[in-house]
Amino acid sequence: MAKGKSSASSATRKKHARKAAGPQGAEEHLQAPTKEKKTKGKKSKEPRKKVYIPPVKPAPVQPDPLETLGIAQKISAELLVVLRKLAKKDQVTKRRALEDLQADWLEKAKKDGDVLSQLVEALPVWLHHVPSLFLHPSRRIRLLSISLHSSLLNLPNPVAEQTFFFLREVADCDQAEYVIGSWSMAAHDADRQVSTYARKSWDRFVTVSGEAKDTMLVLDEALFARLWDFTQRVLLDPSGVYTYVNPPQSVIPASIPRRSGGRSAPAAKKEEDTPRSRGEEEEENDRDRKARLRISGFGVAEWILNAHSRLNSEKKEKEEFLMPLDNLALWTALYHGEYASFVQDELESFGLGQPGVRRAAWTFLQALLRRCQDSLQTIAPTLSVAVLRSAWVEPDVGVRNSMWVPLLTFLKEYPHAWEIEASSDDDNDVDSDSEDEDDAHKIKVSTPKNQVTENKIIVLHAYEEFRQFLELGCMGSPVQGYPAVVIVLSTIPPSILSSVPAPIQTLFTSFWGAIDGRALSGLDRTAASAAFLSSVLECTVFILRRLLSDQGPSLLGADDNDQREAAHKLLEYQMKKVWEELCSGSLKVEEEVASASLAKTLSTLYEWEEDLFNAAWNSLDSTIKAHLNKSGQVIPSLVPVMLKAFRISFPPGTHPASATGTLTTQVIHTAIAQFEQLLGSDEATAPDSTRLESLVTVLDTFGEELFEDKDLTSAIDNTCLQHTYRLLTISPATLIVYLSHRHSEECCLRLWRAVLRAIAEHPEELFLTLSPLLVAAERHHLSKYLQPSEDELDGTISQLLVIALDGRNNTESLKLLQQILTVPEVAPDLETDVIKDILPQQAELDVMLDRLPPYPADASLAVVDPLVLPGDWSEAAESEQPEYDFAGYSAYTRATSSMLVHFLDDRLSAKANVWALRHLLALSLFAQELLYISSAQSPAFSSQVDKADLENMVAQTRRLTTYLLSHTGNEGWLSQVADNLVKGKVQPNADGVEHLLHSLIRSPRNEDNVRESRILHIILQHLLASASKSDADQFVQLARTIERKGISRLILLLHMKLIANPSSSRVLGYCLICHTICPGTAQAR
Repeated sequence: MAKGKSSASSATRKKHARKAAGPQGAEEHLQAPTKEKKTKGKKSKEPRKKVYIPPVKPAPVQPDPLETLGIAQKISAELLVVLRKLAKKDQVTKRRALEDLQADWLEKAKKDGDVLSQLVEALPVWLHHVPSLFLHPSRRIRLLSISLHSSLLNLPNPVAEQTFFFLREVADCDQAEYVIGSWSMAAHDADRQVSTYARKSWDRFVTVSGEAKDTMLVLDEALFARLWDFTQRVLLDPSGVYTYVNPPQSVIPASIPRRSGGRSAPAAKKEEDTPRSRGEEEEENDRDRKARLRISGFGVAEWILNAHSRLNSEKKEKEEFLMPLDNLALWTALYHGEYASFVQDELESFGLGQPGVRRAAWTFLQALLRRCQDSLQTIAPTLSVAVLRSAWVEPDVGVRNSMWVPLLTFLKEYPHAWEIEASSDDDNDVDSDSEDEDDAHKIKVSTPKNQVTENKIIVLHAYEEFRQFLELGCMGSPVQGYPAVVIVLSTIPPSILSSVPAPIQTLFTSFWGAIDGRALSGLDRTAASAAFLSSVLECTVFILRRLLSDQGPSLLGADDNDQREAAHKLLEYQMKKVWEELCSGSLKVEEEVASASLAKTLSTLYEWEEDLFNAAWNSLDSTIKAHLNKSGQVIPSLVPVMLKAFRISFPPGTHPASATGTLTTQVIHTAIAQFEQLLGSDEATAPDSTRLESLVTVLDTFGEELFEDKDLTSAIDNTCLQHTYRLLTISPATLIVYLSHRHSEECCLRLWRAVLRAIAEHPEELFLTLSPLLVAAERHHLSKYLQPSEDELDGTISQLLVIALDGRNNTESLKLLQQILTVPEVAPDLETDVIKDILPQQAELDVMLDRLPPYPADASLAVVDPLVLPGDWSEAAESEQPEYDFAGYSAYTRATSSMLVHFLDDRLSAKANVWALRHLLALSLFAQELLYISSAQSPAFSSQVDKADLENMVAQTRRLTTYLLSHTGNEGWLSQVADNLVKGKVQPNADGVEHLLHSLIRSPRNEDNVRESRILHIILQHLLASASKSDADQFVQLARTIERKGISRLILLLHMKLIANPSSSRVLGYCLICHTICPGTAQAR
């Protein structure tokens, strides 16, 4: 067979070629081809020093002290079993071992010396497992371990002594380092509960100063240095540290399959890495584990800094101690992205996807600035790059809250950080492939004159990110970010600001980009916009100060030659921009807040230099006047609020106060002119409500200034009198403003009476014209001297009363009538008692009720009411057809329901007219009957009545009945009432309830009346709820006196007595007497 081309791939052929070439070929292959770089005429630069991460040495074999030290032969078998479980990989087994040690052995050791001695012997075993337990991924195991460790140290001596002796004298350096280091990590654990338990034992038993004690672990210089080294390794390589304390188990290589009968035996299947094989209680992945360890590491580093600053105060020693922090890899913990842009190597950022790590790193930076502020000059360049390249791109709100204090502190203490960062970017940019891309960010700037004059190229990555930070509305945290912007801006040197074309315009373009890009359109938009406005005005003033100083020439744009002219242009643009954005609503700030910010800025400018105030004021003044001069334009509500704030802020007699007064006068004249234009327009055309509201706001705001000019005041008086009714219909608020601010009783009375006459002349618009005036009077916006001259509204009120009582849809009429009766400015002499003057009197209502059938609407109601007898129903009642109104109410129902509504509003009137309760309960019974049997014919309601109205009527009557019968009389009041009823007399000082009971029980017209018995039953239910035995006996005596006056009344009283005192022998005996008097009925009951 001919030999053809091989079917192997190119990669396969190269692999076979390398194997054939041997070691020499491999070495040649590993040599990367060099590529010559194009110098482009520039001097070659040294490559940036790469970050260094010290490797963790491989984990040595860690023998178990149970075997090496012979501890297994010195302790009991039960304790040996528990200790061996600590070495198991299974988390459940570890947890149970820790629980057994805590519950069984430590509790026994407190009382049993033999158990305590066994635990002392087993201390090397426990310390052998401490690092892996304290750094375990399971929160439960860490919590149990630290709790067990604290309990061990709190046992009686010699447990603590032997523990610390072992760490100082017996354990090797690595073991002592990892035990102490893991203990400190647990004291600063990311979990608050774990760190709380561990911090207590750490603070109690570990110290860095003081005399050495057997019961304390004093960290000498060697131990302290090893703890610092351990912390550095945790921060830089947490996976290596974790692997060191949890060495992987050795993997047994798979054996070569045997041949069986010329065939290869099937290889064993590789066990898949299922979720169960990785552990059922796995709590974190590799990235989360690194984050947890780094968070603890930063906490330990902060503790070490605090301890070291107390022990060493010399600057040189501090600088040497802090040298390990001069590592960009460490400070990638501040960066949120996958690869930090300020690190050359493709090293995954420590802060990637871990806000907790970034927050801990910023907190550590704050501690570093607080404790070692004077010793950071060596590592300041590294910090400058990491801080400035991480801060402006931070997306997490919680991290930004922790970021601001250390960031501002660092920029304040090291103002050259911006220049250091820019220079370091240029020095490190040595890749020729990225030169063309970075040319856009490289700007030539000149060094200061006191340095060697040369053109230096800097890359403005940090400043570009800061401007983008502004464009994005402080990355979504405007309320926290904008107040700090002016502080950050003050730290940016002029060389950085002037490194872009038109530096001032570029900066404020980024500022306003947040508004143009709607970056502030969040939930708390008002607060965010207020923070933005305050910040942009503060930064404007700051840039003005820098522009007019010695640094000003470097900030001038290409088109600017004069510093003062540039300052005026900046003020004019900013004031105009602020006003336009506020009026358009793009900058959504409360008017009072915006006015206060503008007033503060103008006051600052005036105190600094009047010329600058004039520039800002002229821009604001011309913008407002241009808006006012446009015909048909609505006056923004911000105008009166802002001018009022200016009048309060600017001292009287000053130039700003005078300018404010002039502008205010023009605004008032413009508003009055627009009002006259509206009043003179066609009445058939409805005016713009928004425009009207804005004019009223202006007049109300400047009410006091409105009437200072005599000519203007006279014109306003004539206009209001001439167009009174027109103002009533289109803008009654204008009349209220006039009456509130026109301090002339004569003029106000003349206009008020004209208003009342206009209302009376147009009764068809009564609800439209009168209601706003009544509301103003109720809110005390009208003066007390405003009274009608005659009876201008008497006819109108009479007509309104007729409408309210004619039975039609009168809800609005009743409400308006009620308002009129309570407003003296409209009806001062109209003192009306609704019960006495409007509604029917008691005698008239009694006659109307007595004419109605006393029987229930249907005999089947005997099922639900024990007082309704099967024979209590008359067919004659069906033939009676009372007249009903459109709502289905009879005349009696209409009067009684009105009384119910009045009593609900006026409870004192209800207490004074308890007699009306009889009619209210009768109305409630009629309503209940119709609700029970909707087809029944009611003498009070028609079949068209709304069932919801009936339910509401029943509920309101029940509520009012409870209120009226909640009697507050003395003890024995009920017995006294029953005794008076037996005697048939009423005391002169008797209250309304006793009079009502007397009328229901003793009145001749109510004898054997089923309806009256049902009403009395409801009343007695409330009164006898807490009746005593003596009260029951009194009512039995009352029943004897009326036993011949009607079986319904007798049954009612006996029913109530049995409820009040069912064990009374007099009641039971009297039941037998009633059975003798009327056997049929009593037997039925």
